[in-house]
This record gives sequence, C-alpha cells and structure tokens, in this order.
Amino acid sequence: MPRSCWAVQFIAAIAVLLPWPVQAQNSNSGTTAPTRPSIMFNRWEEDWSVLADPRVPREPLDSLKYIPLSPYDPKTYLSFGGNLRERFEANNAANFGVGANHNQNYVISRSEAHADLRIADQVQVFVQLQSDFAPWKTILTPVDRDRLDLEQAFALLTEPIGDGTARIRLGRQQFNFDLQRFVSVRDGPNVRQSWDAAWADYETGPWKFIALYSRPVQVLDDRAFDDYSSSSQTFSVARVQRKLSDTTTLSGYYAHFTQANARFVNATGDERREIFDVRFNGNLANVERMDIHQSGVSRHLRILSEAGFVQVRPDGPKRLYSLRPEPFRELDSWVTRYRVLWESRLDRFAAALHRKQKAHPAARKKGAS
Repeated sequence: MPRSCWAVQFIAAIAVLLPWPVQAQNSNSGTTAPTRPSIMFNRWEEDWSVLADPRVPREPLDSLKYIPLSPYDPKTYLSFGGNLRERFEANNAANFGVGANHNQNYVISRSEAHADLRIADQVQVFVQLQSDFAPWKTILTPVDRDRLDLEQAFALLTEPIGDGTARIRLGRQQFNFDLQRFVSVRDGPNVRQSWDAAWADYETGPWKFIALYSRPVQVLDDRAFDDYSSSSQTFSVARVQRKLSDTTTLSGYYAHFTQANARFVNATGDERREIFDVRFNGNLANVERMDIHQSGVSRHLRILSEAGFVQVRPDGPKRLYSLRPEPFRELDSWVTRYRVLWESRLDRFAAALHRKQKAHPAARKKGAS
C-alpha cells in the first residue's frame, strides 16, 4: 500500500477513535435547512460539515466533499476538492512598439487539488498540490509554469481563550494582507504566491490582534517539489484592529521587511523596510449624497457586477456593494510587466544623460549664460 494512503487511513482512524465531547447534529432541529457552502477564493475556508444534515440539497461529487470520520461529531470529516483555470491570451505588440514586437498567442493553465481534514472544529490540516503550464508561450517566467509542487500544507489550531478565540496556523499557506503590496495570493498570473509562515490571531468582541512571520516561496521548476523559501527574504507583522460599527474598522500595524542581496538597476545591497500604518476603512451604504440619480448608479453597479469588479450582499431591503480585489490584482500584475520594462529603460536613459552632462561641463555653462 502506498505510504500516503496509509497515512491518510491512520489519521482517519485516530479521528474516529477520539472521544470528542460534541453532540451529533440533529436533522430535525429547526425549520430551515442549513445553507450549502459556496466555493471560496481560499478553499481552506470552506466548511462542508453542513452536508451531515440530510435536508441540504445534494449535488454530484458530494461524497468527496464530505467524508464523515466520526459517528458522534459531524465536524470531524475529510473533504477533497480541486480547481481548474484555463485562460487564452493574445498579445499584439507586447512592448508597445518599442524594440522587437512578436505577437504571442498562448494558454495559461492552472490545476489544483486539495485535501482538507477537520477534527472537532478545533484542528484543521490542509494540503494542496498545484500543476501550472503555459503552452505556446515562448518566454517563460517563474509565475508562468510550475509543473508539480506543494502549493499549501498547513495545520490550523482553533482554541477558545477567555472571552475570545485564538488561532495558530503553521506551514505553507496563502493569504492576503491589507493593500497586498508585500503579502498577496497573486491570483492574476498562472502560479499563485505561497508563503512559509506562522500566523497567530486572537479575536475578542470588536478587537482582533494578529502576529505574522512569513517567507515567500520561490518557484524553481527544475524538478517536481523543488519550490523553497529562505531567511534571505522575510516579512513580519504585528497588527491590532477594532471594529467600530458594522461597516467601519480602525486598524494599525508595524511591519518589517528584509531582502538580502537585493539587486536594483544601479545598486545592490541588503534591503530593510520598517512600515508603520494606521487605516480607517468602511462601506458607504447609501447613494443619496451622490450627485447622480439612483437609477444611474444602479445601472453602473450592474455593469461592474457583471464584469466581476464588485460583489453584492443583501441587507434587508438594501443591497450593499463592495469591490472585489482579484480583478485589480490581475490588472496590477499585467501592468507590472511593463512597469519593470520602462523603469529600467528610463533609469538607463537618466544615467546616460548624467554621464553626458558630466563629460561636457563647459557646454552646459555656455548654454546657461
């Protein structure tokens, strides 16, 4: 028997034998069936234990989404899932007419498969594999191809402490942080960004405290399962936030970023950044203050929703809209390729002008007089 199959069976047997003091779900309690979970951006956040209730409508492959491991606790289960993204891209004059411009037509393909083990709503073990290809793309970058590697593998412990809840998550994982300049899933390109990290948070009432130490995973793709991280590049955070109302939050954090032997156009060295940030953010729930008719706002919001830039959440008679960050991250990833190209060329142009001015000081003085 393969060693991986033996390990899964061993964990399942332990989960069944443990005497977790939680009552089984009663399908006759209440009048409304639990809501079936949706596929989420972070697959590890999904909770499929509601499938223990026979009133929840069934769909194909539910036998893989919820495999009960305990006759006493519906929260102890094993779940399998996968993602498949296929996207065709056509680029004409990719460098905007500068230098050689060869048309490129290619496909970027991302395949992901995961297993999610839950034990008594306290322990979670999540493992996800990835296989990413870019057929017909002639110039490959680390974000284009990773033939087979470990995308995520972490353990999460949830424990009530005092009046709040503490969570500790250790291992290779994916998450977004604030404006996502340093920590982001990077969903736009083909290979998503993973982090070898330790995450801890404590939430009590309106307060939430977060501590994070992370190292970005570097893609090699020389062979299977060769991605790695190192202490040469790290990002650490200490953060506190308070929910002021249902729609507003005040937060502040200190972050420390390091990168050893960083290389720029005209300099190299060890990079260090100390970041202090205070943010107040919220949602504006009405449009009466805007100098535009409500029907016009509704029409624009419908177009943005169909394009995937906003998401809507019903709140009684109201419908609350909020921006979805994924399309903007994808746009930023696309612009970054050309930003790097033009920044390096403009830096070289500025250096050439500087050398020319130093070589002809007399001509510069004559022109000034």
